[in-house]
Parts: sequence; structure tokens; C-alpha cells
Amino acid sequence: MQEDARQVELSRQEMEAIDAFHEIAVSGDYYGLLGVSPDASEAHIRRSYYELSRAWHPDRFYRRNLGEYKEKLEKVFIVITRAYSVLSNAEERARYHEDNKELISASFNVPRPHVPASQNTVSDLAEGLTYEVSLDPDALTSVPSPSERSAHSPLRKKKRRRAIIPGLEKLRRQAAEQIAKGRRHHRIAVAAAEEGNWMRASAAMHLASRYDTGNAEYRRMAEEYRVKSREQAAQQAIQAAENAESYHNIKAAIFHYEKACKCDPSSGLPFYRLAMLKQHEGEDEHVVLNLLRTASEKQPKTTRYRLALASYYAERKMKANARREYQAVLQLEPGNDEAKNGLRKVRS
Repeated sequence: MQEDARQVELSRQEMEAIDAFHEIAVSGDYYGLLGVSPDASEAHIRRSYYELSRAWHPDRFYRRNLGEYKEKLEKVFIVITRAYSVLSNAEERARYHEDNKELISASFNVPRPHVPASQNTVSDLAEGLTYEVSLDPDALTSVPSPSERSAHSPLRKKKRRRAIIPGLEKLRRQAAEQIAKGRRHHRIAVAAAEEGNWMRASAAMHLASRYDTGNAEYRRMAEEYRVKSREQAAQQAIQAAENAESYHNIKAAIFHYEKACKCDPSSGLPFYRLAMLKQHEGEDEHVVLNLLRTASEKQPKTTRYRLALASYYAERKMKANARREYQAVLQLEPGNDEAKNGLRKVRS
């Protein structure tokens, strides 16, 4: 008799489970994926890995019509393996903690599936059983392969086995908790924003977007607050630098201007002032030139920055560049005497 090659479609619950674990996998949350806490022992991590790797092995979905879920399932399995590789190595685990502090603090633990050792073994697959994975916490019954369904097959009367993988209801409870946490941090962020404390607002909104990863509005607000937070941090650093300059503390002023520049503000001021100070200190001309260029790019209509850049070009015999900057200044301020005089010099 010809073997029935028809494939079993994924159920809606199975799709939801794969989607849920795939989202955790792509987030890079290794603890959340393995369902263990950041202080879990190596033995606990190993047990969780073995159970999850069996539950999510692509072979479990043999003869299933995975469609677009094939890549997601493979991704989940690959990241489960990668997570175990990292967390079971002391040095790599320490490095993961150092590089993912915010992710770990905002992560949630996916419940580790209970898979009895007597079930779901490799021998089951060898016997021709195709597992239909259920998201019901009570687990689900395996589906016999076509050969097993054969009227003449001795396996026909074989007792069906049950396979348990992470339950959808547990995931839903975890998701509900995450959404609630996201809402709390959102309220904190909005309150901080109303007070003008953008750095606190940004930190809270970042956590809100991490807790409720599917909330597009949270992501939009997190980015908006992040930009405002960086602007606020830059402004504070500029004020500190200007204060240091007023006391002729050049080293402190350079330190704070550099700090402001790292915030990548929209203002060209910290780049301009840092260029002036570094030039005075005999800094490499390429560093000074890049700072002046950045200041002019940040605020192209600020003639002071463009004049400084033009003058720096002229001093280094870069006449074509100097002419371009002087002409740009004259377009903004036709009566600018410094630009007129500079332009005459580089034309001669």
C-alpha cells in the first residue's frame, strides 16, 4: 500500500507558541528562553536545556506543514543551543551579564517545560511517531504516522503517548504580567517627562518597551524620550564645560565637552568649543577638522561655525574647501566682512 504523505497542519495554538518563543529567542534573552533565573546553577541550566532542546527539536514536527513557521522553529532551536553554550561557560556567562544588564533586568522567565524522562525519547521517533505539539498545559496525544495507521500494522493498537512542552496558558500569564509591568513603567515615564526629567523618563520608557515588546507606541515613545534624554544630558555637560572654562580649567572643560559630544546632540556648540580648545592644546589637525565639520553639519546656518571651518581650511592651504565655506556664509549673511576678506585671500 502506498504510504500516505499528507502533512498535518499546525494548529492555531501551536502557531501562537512558536511565535511566543521566537519573540523571546530574537530578543537575545537567554535566561527567559531557557526559563531559568540569572542566578541559576549550571546543573539547572543544563536540565532546562536538555528538556527544551527535546521539546523544540525540528524532528518533533516531522510531517507537519510548517510553512513560514519552519524558519521560526529552527531559530528557536538554534538560540536554545546558543543560550546553553553561553550560560554553561563561566567566562561567556559573565560577559553576557556585562553586555546585557538592561536586558537581564527587564527579562521575564519563561516556565521550564516539564518533560518526563520516560517520554519523548529519540526511540519514539525511531518507532515512527509524529508528535503533534499541544499548548494545553495537560499536554497532548501524539499522532500516529501513516504507516502506523495501516490496517495491517502491528502498531495500530499501540497505546498513544503524551508529550508535554511549554504551556500556552503559562506563557499568557507571563505575558499579562509583562504588560502590567510595562504599564507601570509607562506611567512613571510620563510623570517624569511632565517634570522635564527626560533621563528618568527615557530609562522608564525603555523598560516599558522591553516589558511590552509588542507595543508600538511604547517603542515610539522610548525613542522620543531617548533623544530628549541625550539632549538633556548633553546640555548638562555643556553647562559644566562652560563653568570649567570660566575658571580656566581647560582639562575639565575638554572632558565635559567630550561627554556632551558623545550624546550626539543636535547642537553644534560642544563640537565647536571642543575644536577650539583642542586646537589651542595642539591636538592633531584631523581631530580638530572633524569637530569643526560636525559643528557645521549640525547647524549649517550658524555662520560662526562655518567661518571657523573656512579659516581652518585656509590655514592649511585647502583653498577650494575654504572658498566653499566662505561662499556659504555669504549666502547666509551677504554683508559678512570676515567672509568677504577670507574669500579674497583664498582666491588670490
